[in-house]
Amino acid sequence: MTVLAEPPTFSATAAYPGYRSTTAPTASEAGALADPDSTVDTWALHQSDPVNVDGYRLVSRLGAGGMADVFYAVAPTGEPVAVKLLHAVDGAAEACLREYRLASAVDPDCTAPAVGHGVSTAGAYLVTAHLPGYRSGTTLVGGPTPAEQLWTLGGGLAQTLAAIHGKGIVHCDVKPANLLVRGHDVRIIDFGIARYVGERCGDEGMVQCSRGWAAPEQLRTDPATPAVDVFAWGCLLAHLGAVSTRSLAAVKRSGSCGSSWRNQICSGCPRTWTS
Repeated sequence: MTVLAEPPTFSATAAYPGYRSTTAPTASEAGALADPDSTVDTWALHQSDPVNVDGYRLVSRLGAGGMADVFYAVAPTGEPVAVKLLHAVDGAAEACLREYRLASAVDPDCTAPAVGHGVSTAGAYLVTAHLPGYRSGTTLVGGPTPAEQLWTLGGGLAQTLAAIHGKGIVHCDVKPANLLVRGHDVRIIDFGIARYVGERCGDEGMVQCSRGWAAPEQLRTDPATPAVDVFAWGCLLAHLGAVSTRSLAAVKRSGSCGSSWRNQICSGCPRTWTS
């Protein structure tokens, strides 16, 4: 069985007709670092979405992935937060608790700090702080990103990953959708498939990855090392800096993580990708 997380790129306005931004996007947003004065990007709740999760009032959607939906919400205290509501599958509560522990173990300056978790009638959920002014890394897609901004983003993300690795944790899902950016500050969120160093990258018979960003070690379910995140870091910078992203787009459209696709990644970069 293969589990794939959210594809690396998407158009919110095309995929979600109710999409809105609380600040008007600037013409330079595509392929550039996020504006420090920008706030949260959201789109309307679906009719099937809950409106309240254990006292957290859900206001709008922030993201959607292969294992959970993320909502902009208001805590019982009145504070704005993000609520990650896991899909109703076996082991969701255990997975939520594990993610809470992993996210809580890293420096709070590296991520959106986890502030709570639980199981409600709507399902298992994780609550993190809302960071005003930070934009999703998906706003950077559409490049090429100017070199100076790419250096800033790459350096900031490298520092964040180094701090996470210093805690003995490998994120295993570095991609634009899991970045929060404000000026020079780059944070990474979603520790749903993160591993402690030395743990296998996946469970028996299951590959957990995001197609287009996964390192060979993940596809082989080898023990996790910081190299997994370094591989994805390189993919991300290459993707944002490229004039054309057709090669990566072809990988993402190639269907499931079948043996042919895994073999292609594990055997090295195809010659046509280096042209």
